[in-house]
Amino acid sequence: MFQASRGSVQRALRAPKSSRLMSSGHGHYNHLPFKYDTTKQFAVRYIPFMALGSVIPFVACYYKITRFPQV
Repeated sequence: MFQASRGSVQRALRAPKSSRLMSSGHGHYNHLPFKYDTTKQFAVRYIPFMALGSVIPFVACYYKITRFPQV
């Protein structure tokens, strides 16, 4: 029953490391554009970052409505 899975595991272990794992060897990747050490620092930087991203569509809509009114 396990012969097929054993063969695939052995083939995977023979494969080069780059094809086995999809992770970088350069350390931990941080997806946020800022560094933080404490949770308070994180909150102070994260809230404005997310608020700006949430407000941009509304500002764009307001600009379009006021600049180019419907006829």
